[in-house]
Amino acid sequence: MSSLILTLRQRSTPSRRFPVPSLTGQSVLSPRLRLSVDRWWHSPLCQLLFLLCLGYASADRLPQPELSLVLALSGVACFLLGLVLGWREGELRSRRVHAWTLRLGLSLLLLLGGRMYYQDTLEHQLSTDALRAPALRGRLVASHDLGNGWRSYDLSLLETSSVRLCLRHREIERAVLGDTLHLHGVRWMGVKTLLAQRPRWGKSLLAGGYTALGSGGQVGVYPVEDQDLLAHPILFARRCQGRLLNQLEGLELKSTTKALLGALVLGELPRDELGRELRQSFVAGGVAHLLAVSGFHLGIIVALVMGLLRRLPYFRVHLYGRWVVVLLVAWFFTGLTGASIPTLRASGMLTLYAGARCLGRRPSFPEIIALPALIQLLLHPMSLWSASFLLTYGAMLGIYLFFRPLRRSLGLLPSLLARYLWDGLAMTGAVLPFVLPLSLYLFGWVSLAFPWTTLITLPLASLLIPLGGMLLLLLPWADSLPSVLFRGLDDLASLLVESVRWAEGIPFLRLTYELSEVELLIYFVALLLLLLWSRWREQEKLSLANFRG
Repeated sequence: MSSLILTLRQRSTPSRRFPVPSLTGQSVLSPRLRLSVDRWWHSPLCQLLFLLCLGYASADRLPQPELSLVLALSGVACFLLGLVLGWREGELRSRRVHAWTLRLGLSLLLLLGGRMYYQDTLEHQLSTDALRAPALRGRLVASHDLGNGWRSYDLSLLETSSVRLCLRHREIERAVLGDTLHLHGVRWMGVKTLLAQRPRWGKSLLAGGYTALGSGGQVGVYPVEDQDLLAHPILFARRCQGRLLNQLEGLELKSTTKALLGALVLGELPRDELGRELRQSFVAGGVAHLLAVSGFHLGIIVALVMGLLRRLPYFRVHLYGRWVVVLLVAWFFTGLTGASIPTLRASGMLTLYAGARCLGRRPSFPEIIALPALIQLLLHPMSLWSASFLLTYGAMLGIYLFFRPLRRSLGLLPSLLARYLWDGLAMTGAVLPFVLPLSLYLFGWVSLAFPWTTLITLPLASLLIPLGGMLLLLLPWADSLPSVLFRGLDDLASLLVESVRWAEGIPFLRLTYELSEVELLIYFVALLLLLLWSRWREQEKLSLANFRG
């Protein structure tokens, strides 16, 4: 079969052309590897992030103090050797060895610092000494409905704000987010105990920042005014989010529509029977990420606002004004969703990108991606093991490496519908090399229906998110809104749910396999070697083409 031939132009020889096969010579595994290695591996932030993650992982899997001692001695020895070699002059080899030994020594010491910081933070989080007091005072930071009159309350101790507790209790009247709760006689179970009994559940609680779980006891509520929460902007945002959810419940919408709007726009899916049914359906359909507000939801809002501003004469010309409005909308949406970690992370990345564009600099994606991750891991080291962190950055890495070459592999498609379908499949294929093994490792199974459900649900969700956001902004005038708006939202929500259930019913679309840590490590090492081999092949082809030219 004859392959399609593309004509590429060399920068070094602008007057000559050479043919390169479009699919056979342009492997999807070698798209941007040369640029990726140069920009990612030589980025100080990416190097620091890699060493920090390696230090955290070694402290969690190999907590022996002997390893820390070996790292300390090796780091100091390499550092001293580098200083000694630096006194020698005139030999190029000595200068290279001097530089490499200094880098190795600094890397080992940073690795040791990551281990020590992780172990100290973990010991502090698992300590239950603060729970021995007969009475505790905690600030209510989150609340979830469990159904049948029960709720779960997330508390942050006032005496030690880094200690987070989860209390399962009957619904406490007049308790709103930000209030102070006085606890008496609560039965606590430490996460340290759960790690020994149920490791996976304990690990997820540890990644969420919890120290202990509690039940029963007596609870007293001490209200906190809104103005007193201005010093805690995240709590203030969550209180506003709770009020919007309460107002949403009073609208003349179907219960399914209310639950979906609360999840898609406010990031809060009820944990009652309806919420559990929706979550199970979306998980089986492979689109559970739609129910958790993230960078995807923020991206839809930002794209809509950016498209509207570009049609206005003033903002079409003034770049600064356009980005100021976009950032204000992005951070307002972040506050609307209760300042969840995924939206905070996405808004931070958008702010870095906008800052680079406004300064006239080319955005550096390694720094844009690495800096929010570094800040999150420094503030909460255990989030390294959270499913949100691993899947988010795995998906971003896959999109960065594979989406563009997959999208261009078929060339320019003739129709808009074909381009949309192929873009959706290319996006799905780009995240598969990272998200699929991580899902098998984290959950033990993965739905294979998501390539098809994504094509159907993404446009519906892209309509529901901005419409739901506009509805929340117009809640004070909800009585005067036309009924056709509510009927349209009900129809869109019903169509979204039915499309997911249709895909859920297709047989043989569930892959069940519990991937172990060793198997996951072997897979990623093999993937890395394959990427490096593809990069080497690409360089060989370019060198051969330059020689023939």
